[in-house]
Amino acid sequence: EEEKILPIAARVISAPEWGALPQHALSQYRGDRMWMLFGLALEPMSDELRDNLLGQLPPPVLAIWTDGGSDAFAQEMNLIRNGA
Repeated sequence: EEEKILPIAARVISAPEWGALPQHALSQYRGDRMWMLFGLALEPMSDELRDNLLGQLPPPVLAIWTDGGSDAFAQEMNLIRNGA
């Protein structure tokens, strides 16, 4: 992905368009587990990057994660990974 797709994206997608992608993707999500998408995005990030992102989120989005979403994500991933 980083070797093949990102160089193409850099040539054809402007920075503002790239920045609008997450909001567009989340606005199209119709599921009831928004925290799952958020957790999957946060999980591979370094602590520094994750803290930086969390520090910039709008309060309603941050609340999805801090008001139970992170715990629900951890429980769901434990079930998926360990069957328990």
